[in-house]
Amino acid sequence: DAAGSSSRDGALRGWSEEMVRTLHGCPSVEEATRRCARVLADFEVDVRQAAHREADSSEGGQETVQSLQHTKKVLMRAVNHLAQRCRQAEACAADVDSLKEELEKSKEAQRRVQHHNDLLQCHLKLHLDSCG
Repeated sequence: DAAGSSSRDGALRGWSEEMVRTLHGCPSVEEATRRCARVLADFEVDVRQAAHREADSSEGGQETVQSLQHTKKVLMRAVNHLAQRCRQAEACAADVDSLKEELEKSKEAQRRVQHHNDLLQCHLKLHLDSCG
């Protein structure tokens, strides 16, 4: 990406300028080698720190992803559990409705039987009164 490339170019330029400043006015090749080794060691430290920062941020990102995946898994289990309970509640509600309907039919049948009993009792009473 452009921002990363620009940042990398700036870092390279900075380290290049540091190398030139360090080597400027070196009295001997041995001294230039020692100075160059110091600059390269500093560069190595900087690169390692950058790598550690990147690895730490990557691990933090992975931990966040894992945490979110775990949360998603828990929430999905909860949703499935609630959906199952809703299905059971709907089934119970359907049972209640059918039981209410059966109760009404039963009450109606009971009323009819009671009415028939009342009629039979009247007929029986009339018959007994007329015989007696």
